Amino acid sequence: ALVSDEEERAQLWDELGDILRDKLDDSAAAVSCYTKALAVQPERRQTLYKMLDYYSLNKQWSKAVETLEKVSELEKEPTIRARARYTLAAIYRDEMKDHAKAVEVFTQVLEDDPMFVRAFDAIERMLTESRSWKELARAYRRQLRRLPAEAPVELKLRLWDALAAVAIKHLKNRESAILALEVAASLDRDNFARQEQLAQMYQEAGPSAVGKTIAQHQMLIARKPDRIASYQ
Repeated sequence: ALVSDEEERAQLWDELGDILRDKLDDSAAAVSCYTKALAVQPERRQTLYKMLDYYSLNKQWSKAVETLEKVSELEKEPTIRARARYTLAAIYRDEMKDHAKAVEVFTQVLEDDPMFVRAFDAIERMLTESRSWKELARAYRRQLRRLPAEAPVELKLRLWDALAAVAIKHLKNRESAILALEVAASLDRDNFARQEQLAQMYQEAGPSAVGKTIAQHQMLIARKPDRIASYQ
C-alpha cells in the first residue's frame, strides 16, 4: 500500500538509514536516507541530530553548523536550545576558528540560560586572549544583568571583581572600577582586602571622593585599629 502519511514516510526513511548505518556500516547511504526523511519532514529533529553526528564525525563543519542552526531555530525550550547553541559556538571557535561568531553564539547561549557558566567562561577567555578589553567589560556588565536574583553570591563577586580589574588595569577607568568594587563590597563586607582597595581608589580619586575616603578609612580602623595606613 502506498504510504502517504508524512510522519510514516519520514520514519521509514529514518529507520532505513539506521539499518544502513548500524547494520551495514554504510554511513553515506544512511545520510542519503536521512536526507529523504528530512525532505518529507524538514523539522524532524531526531533525524537532524543523526545528520549532525555524521557531519561532525566526518569534519564537515559548515554542514554541521547549518544543521545546528536549524536545530536551534526549531527548539522552543530555552535550556535545551542553549545546549545546541553551545555546541554550535564551540564549532565556530575550535573548528572554524571564527572567534567573533563564537562569541556571538555563546552570548545567545547565555540569553537562553544565564547560568550556563561554561559559555561565559568561553567568552571571557576569548576576549582576554584577543585583548578586547572594552568588549570584555561590556560582557561582564551584560552577564551581571542577566543573572537571576538567586544566582550564587560567589559568581556575582567573581564578575564584579573581574570588571573592576579590567577597568583598573586595562581601561584606566577609575570611576567604573570604584562602582564595581562598591557593589562587590556590599555583597561581601567581610573581605578586608577589597575594602582596603576601595579606600585606596577613593584616595586616588582626590577631592571629589574625600567624604568616601574618610568614611572608608574610619570603617577600616574600626575593624583593625592598628592599621597605620588609615592614620596617614
